[in-house]
Amino acid sequence: MSVSLYGGCFSLRVLSGILEADAERYYAAELAFLKDRRLIHDQGGGICRVTREGFFRYGAVAALFWSGRHRHFYLNDKEMTS
Repeated sequence: MSVSLYGGCFSLRVLSGILEADAERYYAAELAFLKDRRLIHDQGGGICRVTREGFFRYGAVAALFWSGRHRHFYLNDKEMTS
């Protein structure tokens, strides 16, 4: 995901394949948050493009796509267990 974001866009279809789930449903809240704040926009065809404003907040945009396990670890400053 980070490689795609660095390039400025990502495919929801490809992300769905990685997740083995519908990325638009899996990340519905995150995508809505980013679109509402104009940090990404839907380019059509399942492609989301990071906006100029999104690049200014690149780390925060990318962090929204961490796994739940990693989010819990970083946000709660606790050891991750396998």
